[in-house]
Amino acid sequence: MAQLSNGELAVGGQFSGVGGNPSERVARYVPTCVATAVVGAAGCPSSGGANTFTAITLPWVGATLETQGTGMPSFALVGVVTGFSVGSTPLSSLLPQGQQGCLLRVSPDYIEFSLSSSGMASSTLDLPNTPALVGAVFHQQMIPIEVDAALNFVAATATNSLSMRVGSL
Repeated sequence: MAQLSNGELAVGGQFSGVGGNPSERVARYVPTCVATAVVGAAGCPSSGGANTFTAITLPWVGATLETQGTGMPSFALVGVVTGFSVGSTPLSSLLPQGQQGCLLRVSPDYIEFSLSSSGMASSTLDLPNTPALVGAVFHQQMIPIEVDAALNFVAATATNSLSMRVGSL
């Protein structure tokens, strides 16, 4: 068995039919609700370059969503913001270090923090195996807050946002 990038399962074995249909040793299963991760509005650059946020895995019910930010400052406190709605709040209205044109595009319903290392930050979110989550939509964004050698906050920037739908196999 193998899970394809679109969420389908490919199955091989010694069989000649699946679900009443002929199929010689290979079949595929299409989930009823496919997990998705769609890139939203662009972020703004930091001293590390273009802040980019991507989904490494998709949000499947009962699995772990893995995301990664790149182009971050070499040393930063990174807020991973998860919310159920989108917005457009200037970071400068939330933090004095917020850079011009940088926007928080996700409602801050849940925030966790990590540290960037070599311009990268990672995050995981465990999704419980709860049928009520199937089809739910949520949004995420990373907000790197650059720190200097004296541990002072220097600049706050933002990655692009991701809109995700929880899928089920």
